[in-house]
Amino acid sequence: MKDIDKLWALQALEMEKKEMEEDAGLYRETDKLHHDISEYKRIAESMKQIADEYKRTSTQISELQEALERIKKQIQEGESYLYEGAVKKTKTLTVLQDDIAGLMAKKEEVEKRIHHYLHQQKIDQVNLKRLGDKAEEMKKGVSQQKKKLEKLKRQTKDSMSELTKKTEKLKKSIDKESLEEYEKRANKRMPVIVQAHNGICKGCNMQVSMIMGQDISKVVVSEAIVCENCGRIIYIPGENESE
Repeated sequence: MKDIDKLWALQALEMEKKEMEEDAGLYRETDKLHHDISEYKRIAESMKQIADEYKRTSTQISELQEALERIKKQIQEGESYLYEGAVKKTKTLTVLQDDIAGLMAKKEEVEKRIHHYLHQQKIDQVNLKRLGDKAEEMKKGVSQQKKKLEKLKRQTKDSMSELTKKTEKLKKSIDKESLEEYEKRANKRMPVIVQAHNGICKGCNMQVSMIMGQDISKVVVSEAIVCENCGRIIYIPGENESE
């Protein structure tokens, strides 16, 4: 990796910027905004699931009501034959009575299912109302949080402008491939670059192996090697550089 000195300086500037943002509450407020947005989406998804279930239940109720009407009609026709004396044979009469009894039992079962689905729809309506109110509350909260975050960003922008200029100027002077590698590592974990003192990596606070310690001791110019424990870059400053 080239320009390790400059990358070390860049990291210092970026960490200073991060500290300023933390002091201003930007990270905390950004996390809160992301949490509120996630919560709003979760509620919206729950509402969609309940609404879809409500539609399916409505379809089932309609189908059951149609079935109930057919059963009632069959019962009415059977009772007409029975009470009008149209059936003379005892065997046929018994069969008809059994059929009517079966239809009555089926009618009762269908009515119970309709009642169950209607009750479920009432519960869904209550839940939709509750979640709808919560979603509206969360929507307002997200809007307010966005405004609060934008205000914080404006307030910290001026104080960080000079730091940002230094950072961008330094980036332009760094080898492109080295900068890309640094930024790739930085997106995963900070700090990217650390120092080692008395054989201990300051990134993971672990003792490096004897072989690696010998490698470190051989570096006399501003160079970098990778910690065998945490994978961070260990930076060895040149003679004129401070730690």
